[in-house]
This record gives sequence, structure tokens and C-alpha cells, in this order.
Amino acid sequence: MDGDFGMMRLCEGHSVFLNPRKRPALDMDAAAELLHPDARFGDDFIRFRWEGVSVSLYSRGNMLFYRIEDADLALRYGKEIYALLGLRTSD
Repeated sequence: MDGDFGMMRLCEGHSVFLNPRKRPALDMDAAAELLHPDARFGDDFIRFRWEGVSVSLYSRGNMLFYRIEDADLALRYGKEIYALLGLRTSD
């Protein structure tokens, strides 16, 4: 577990859910533009690919990484995504 994120393994260990300990102020429209021009929107999430992995970013800052078994790699990707978006999860 990381100081910035709580983590859960889902789908028999084939997906990873990251939950930020501190909720970021997230502008979903700006995030979609930065993440990928082909990002897909739902009511409260953005679906995109990061380093070949399908990711859903939710409006509360949670992220679900699909079909990734390496939790440490998912955590690294989560931190990279937050850095790109200029978000912080800790003070």
C-alpha cells in the first residue's frame, strides 16, 4: 500500500483499483484533453489507455486499471497520471 493511495485487487487479481487518500479537485473536461483525444466519457468517468492498459478515471479521483496483475506498476501509472494532471493526493 502507498501513502497516497489505497489499493484493492479486483477480478481475481487481474485489475487494480486505486483510491486517493485525499480527494483531488478534478476538472474532467481538462483531464480528458490531457489524457487522450480519443478518451471516452461516461457520466462521471473517463476511459482511456495508459501504456497499453485500459484505465477508468472517476470524478472523485479513483482509478480502475483493467487487466493488469502488477499492483506496483498500476500504482506507478496512477502516480504518473496524477502528475500529468497536476493533481496531488497528499499535502
